[in-house]
Amino acid sequence: MDQILTISFPEIAKGEASKRANSLADLIEGCDRSVSVKHVKERVDSQDAGTILQIVLGAASLRLISSGIKVWLERNSGCNISITKGKIRIDHISSENAAAALHEIMK
Repeated sequence: MDQILTISFPEIAKGEASKRANSLADLIEGCDRSVSVKHVKERVDSQDAGTILQIVLGAASLRLISSGIKVWLERNSGCNISITKGKIRIDHISSENAAAALHEIMK
């Protein structure tokens, strides 16, 4: 069964968040071509491509995606993300806790 995760960049200005969302989306799509990544706008009237990523993945994709997110966070030091699945949200995810946070949220 597919899972839907949402990744946001709450501590970053919108323009920078949009750039980082594009960068992370490219990396995630490169990790596993079966994963669907969609940009979502925080506000419908904004002109950016979207600062939130909505990811649809199967259980088999989780390990590849968590490794990819960890690598991306290492490359973008100082950047923290938030991941939401349904009503569960984990904030302040960094390269040090990315794998554990993804594992926890996918339970």
